[in-house]
Amino acid sequence: VITSYIGKAQQICVPSSLGGFPVRTIREQAFADTECKTVILSPGIHEVEKWAFRNSRLEQLYIYDDLEKISDYAFQDCDMLRTLLTVEIISIPFRINTIVC
Repeated sequence: VITSYIGKAQQICVPSSLGGFPVRTIREQAFADTECKTVILSPGIHEVEKWAFRNSRLEQLYIYDDLEKISDYAFQDCDMLRTLLTVEIISIPFRINTIVC
């Protein structure tokens, strides 16, 4: 669970785990009022709670197709948000062997 972000980075990749614990949820107001412009939510993050990005400078958001819930008002007052890209998680049905030269 991500409960808050303290930082000034303009690009943020929210990892699927922190300190060995899975990240499944972005809590209320976790990124509210931040200056981040690009956010990537890694695979395994399943929920974005209300007001999570409220009033942030967010312009681009990248999410994976296993995101299950985006609550109402999660992006309230994100007037700069212009790009939402969803990424499909695929599995490769074959094994790739390593060739050493």
